[in-house]
Amino acid sequence: MRVFVSKKYLGIVAVTLLNSLSMSASADTGIAGCGLGSVVFTDYGKGSQILAGTTNAISGNQTFGITSGTSNCGSGVAKSISYLQQVDYVTANLSTLQKEAAQGNGSSINGLAAVSGCPASSFSEFGSSTQANYSAIFSSNKPEEIVNKMNSELIKNNQLAHSCKLGNS
Repeated sequence: MRVFVSKKYLGIVAVTLLNSLSMSASADTGIAGCGLGSVVFTDYGKGSQILAGTTNAISGNQTFGITSGTSNCGSGVAKSISYLQQVDYVTANLSTLQKEAAQGNGSSINGLAAVSGCPASSFSEFGSSTQANYSAIFSSNKPEEIVNKMNSELIKNNQLAHSCKLGNS
């Protein structure tokens, strides 16, 4: 018995799969992105990623995962918004932030601490930590890299890790 699959059906599946793959690519989850597929298929090989993308497309759970922060989709929308605010703040204040981070204090550093979800009581520790990790944080002039490095360094500080909502981590 032969099974015929229409070209229209194959086209719809291909478009859905490619759309799913292109919209959800991430360095942490492979090209298939987050979702049920990334939980079931953890290998980053081509075949596994195709199966993961197909699973994501069929199950339709990526939107929920991205919103809620489940299924390897990070920490949800709130954390993503915080990260974007950090990047925007660094973009708008880069030169001043570099000067104040080298000094360990200043209104722009306090503003970045606030955007990073730190309470005012942590601003001094935030400034001291950015000063201590200045060379690691500001090794690039790209705001996204600065924020990623800043969050990576500051999360190592127990006080800031507990009191702040550090963007992408």
